[in-house]
Amino acid sequence: MNWLLLRGLVREQRHWGDFPEQLARATGGQVRTLDLPGVGTERDRPSPTTMEGIVADLRERFGRPEGEWALFAPSLGGMIALKWGEVAPDDFHRIMVCNTSASDLAGPLQRFSPFALWTALRGVLGRDLEARERGVLALVSNTPQGLAMAPVFARFASELPIGRMVLLRQMLAGARARAPQSFAVPLTVLASNGDRLCSPIASRRLAARLGAPLHVHPTAGHDLPLDDPDWVIARMCEPVDLAPTEEIAAE
Repeated sequence: MNWLLLRGLVREQRHWGDFPEQLARATGGQVRTLDLPGVGTERDRPSPTTMEGIVADLRERFGRPEGEWALFAPSLGGMIALKWGEVAPDDFHRIMVCNTSASDLAGPLQRFSPFALWTALRGVLGRDLEARERGVLALVSNTPQGLAMAPVFARFASELPIGRMVLLRQMLAGARARAPQSFAVPLTVLASNGDRLCSPIASRRLAARLGAPLHVHPTAGHDLPLDDPDWVIARMCEPVDLAPTEEIAAE
């Protein structure tokens, strides 16, 4: 199986670190990453304010590569992945989302904590990039290796700055995101019990609505691929479980 990876709110493909290389070694397949419009390689283009607009942009750049492809995306990327699977179910053989949410399944404070909002605003207004990244990582990561990435992520922000309007437009698109009523693509949902940005209840409700298996990590933060990439890759290498599962506890 080949995998396409999408990142979340104002994160670019470099924020994956060596996760794509680890995944390629584990699966033996191709791994591609795409930046969302407005960030990274696409920073000079506007960010759509709807999931449909973002999906249309990504589909045009992804094309229709040969072979069987799956899609993995956390957070805002997960909302995009759900819309992509809804409007173009033949594009992927499997979709996996992580710590994502929808406006019709969770309230605003369950989807984006007040502290997360303050962190985002402080990041937009602040000039110290490393301090900004330390604040973001303190919110989304529960591990020392995650917090240690602040200088690296600050360098990314310095090299390819992200405009304030991109953050606001992505947040608007995310605020409008709704979960599908049904889903034709085999779906797996991952969640973190230690997520302090988005309540795990949002993932539980999503899995329940769509009859998807749910795997819950007991300690990781919102950025689960950063906190425990081995655990995530192990879930990605497992066969698709089409039987609805209320929760599969992490070992």
